[in-house]
Amino acid sequence: MEFACVWCKREGKPEPGAPNAVVGICEDHRARFLAEVDAALKPVPNSKPGRRSRRPVDPVLVNQISDTLRAQACVDLCDACLAAELNTRLALVEAAINQLGTSPEFLRDTWRCARCNAQTLVTRARPHASAAAPDSTRVA
Repeated sequence: MEFACVWCKREGKPEPGAPNAVVGICEDHRARFLAEVDAALKPVPNSKPGRRSRRPVDPVLVNQISDTLRAQACVDLCDACLAAELNTRLALVEAAINQLGTSPEFLRDTWRCARCNAQTLVTRARPHASAAAPDSTRVA
């Protein structure tokens, strides 16, 4: 069975001769599309202006959150659901998430949480970014 990329066809590249070829998008166009989407997404500001954290963020908690999000790639989770899953306080999770939000491996945006269904600020791991740099957010 042959495969035909509709975007390659649109660009005038030769296509397979079989009339019953499966139509879709090739890996090259998929990667370019995902890169364009990532470039278009604007990061959410990490914290409210003028507000400081009273104590440093626990690196163990940052790593736990990072591992939890990677294990459930493409699943949007709000801070409250992450805090419940990790059995810790919401304020601690929020501080740790702010640290992770600066990494291109994670997306932070207003969306609907997959667990509680609330439309709020959620975080998710980007699977294609995780594959490229699996330990980029590890805190020592």
